[in-house]
Amino acid sequence: MTKQVIELKIEIEGIKPKIWRTFQVEASTTFNKLHKIIQKVMGWEDYHMYDFKVGKTNIVDSRDEDIGFLSLMEEGPKEIKANKAKLSDFIEKKSQKFSYMYDMGDSWEHILTVKKIFEAEDTENFPVVIDGERACPPEDCGGVWGYEEILEILKDPEHPEYEERIEEWLGEDFDPEYFNVDEVNKKFKKAKPKAKSKT
Repeated sequence: MTKQVIELKIEIEGIKPKIWRTFQVEASTTFNKLHKIIQKVMGWEDYHMYDFKVGKTNIVDSRDEDIGFLSLMEEGPKEIKANKAKLSDFIEKKSQKFSYMYDMGDSWEHILTVKKIFEAEDTENFPVVIDGERACPPEDCGGVWGYEEILEILKDPEHPEYEERIEEWLGEDFDPEYFNVDEVNKKFKKAKPKAKSKT
């Protein structure tokens, strides 16, 4: 028996050098579960609301109580809750792109690109991270502009805001270039439920 798997590359928009990851997920994954996977893959902490945009469809946070309002408007985009939509319903081909917005205040926009779609044995475990570069920005840092400001302060221990923004809030051990594939994959292994022993 086999299952369909999708390999995705995700990048945070607006930051250079790019912060990116490549990972594989089962095509049967819901967008709500994809959100949770992205949180681990990128290094976010799942504090905020999110949504996806695939073509003309908004796939919104399952907790969003305003679902359907835009859909009632003339020519408004179609909306669907993330726990009701699967990747297999929307992902059709290699090179297809869609967006993921996390934290509507800081507005972290991510672009996902389909790298390949393939069949895998049922015994293979997913999700799995393949590659990536650079650390995830800290939560609630003020979006792209705020993160770039923090990186400038981090370079200069004499900066008047270094003590408050770095020593007291961020931590001097923060390394914006650090990313470890094995550490992320260990998170997924820990999250998998143990199989019940047959007695």
